[in-house]
Amino acid sequence: QTNPALGLSYQWTPALSLYAALGKGFETPTAQELAYRPSGSGLNLDLGASRSFNRELGLRLRQARTEVTAALFDTRVKDEIVTGPNQQNTGRSTFTNAAESTRRGLELSLNQQLDHGLSFYAAYTYVQARFDSYQSDGDDFSGNRLPGVPRHSLFSELAWQVPDSNWRTALEAQGLSQRYANDANADSASGYAVFNWHASYRHSISGLNLEPFVRV
Repeated sequence: QTNPALGLSYQWTPALSLYAALGKGFETPTAQELAYRPSGSGLNLDLGASRSFNRELGLRLRQARTEVTAALFDTRVKDEIVTGPNQQNTGRSTFTNAAESTRRGLELSLNQQLDHGLSFYAAYTYVQARFDSYQSDGDDFSGNRLPGVPRHSLFSELAWQVPDSNWRTALEAQGLSQRYANDANADSASGYAVFNWHASYRHSISGLNLEPFVRV
């Protein structure tokens, strides 16, 4: 398949630009999803790729040492790959193209250069991801939230590039909100936060750029 895309950007002011983008995409099944068919043996060759249509509208502000972006997005997916009936006689999970879904939301990001080699980056995403049409084994999951997709996600980083040095270190924080664990939205996993620290050193040896690092 092909993935056509079209983008348009308008420089409103020297610091502010607006953009819009349209595009199509597809996601092929994984080897695990192809492994078993509902009955009989062999690969599940009836399982096809899911197809998506994507739209995005945003703005980008660059001024001095600050860059801010904001974007609205909408993605419509057909032939969503979902869990199908268990394989006869074995109970193994199979997969099928049985749903249409929508993902829409917004993304915000800030990249700020500070003094003394410090920089700060933060990104937030809000997404509504739902099945538009999905029926399986007599159950209607239309309107349910997609499993595994958090509604809120946040990432931030405070980094320090040591002046006049190849050393770099940073503190990171990532947070995800609650996610549902199945199509029926009967079970969920709670939100969580993760904090990281890492340091690295970049240097060249015989024309090769190396960057060993440690991360906790």
